[in-house]
Amino acid sequence: MACVMSEYEPLTPVSLDGKDGDHKLESPLTRLPGDCTDIRKIREHLESFFTMNTELLNTRQYDKAVNVDGYDQDFMASMHNQKAEDLPGWVDHHRRGALEFPQSKVRILGMTSKVDPKRGLASLFTDMEITGRPPGVTIHSMTISEFKVCDGKWLCMKATGMRGNSMLV
Repeated sequence: MACVMSEYEPLTPVSLDGKDGDHKLESPLTRLPGDCTDIRKIREHLESFFTMNTELLNTRQYDKAVNVDGYDQDFMASMHNQKAEDLPGWVDHHRRGALEFPQSKVRILGMTSKVDPKRGLASLFTDMEITGRPPGVTIHSMTISEFKVCDGKWLCMKATGMRGNSMLV
């Protein structure tokens, strides 16, 4: 059975249900004070932030994914050998992939992090598998997400995705 790709339309303010970017969806990072020094608590919030965003993309809630609180205004993401994109471009990349492979899903296999609360820096390493892209194929992937405390709150600054898993790191 052949998959028919839906017509692609880039994300615009109109396609975002009228959201203008000022209405942010609360995320686990919203409730994490920048002066928190409890490494366990910081890890939990970073992992919840990533899990929430993965679920938004898996359930095709792109209007919400592009309006999640917790991303730096200069956030950039890159995957494999593709050019870096800002948050709307990164979400749009996932949207285009889902149009081509509607059955595709991302499953988080594990997470580990490195947190330096004194410097306000953290890195989250996430092992994932992507199924259905194309149908019947499973790809193992990892993402390194970098966080920093800015203006008293934790923000995701950058995400870098690549094939393989972090067991090699």
